[in-house]
Amino acid sequence: YLAHRGALLVGFAAADVRPGRGDWAVGVRESHRRRGVGRSLGASVIASLHARGAVPYATAWALDPVAAPFLRALGFGVERTYLYLERPL
Repeated sequence: YLAHRGALLVGFAAADVRPGRGDWAVGVRESHRRRGVGRSLGASVIASLHARGAVPYATAWALDPVAAPFLRALGFGVERTYLYLERPL
């Protein structure tokens, strides 16, 4: 999917569909963020994945100040993950 403003490409969404799973990505030009472009692109690509019977997956750093609210707005749950390193006994 592509988003244009006149002749300028301002965003894209792409999906990789595998049996039962759909990975996807969205990119929006910095000057056009916070205007609903990413949300529209994301909703379109997710609807396309659902129509193909693929479960959309999203992976992002849970504390990312941009990715976490964006994914929540699209209906994803965002979890915090803590990694602990332990020394062997």
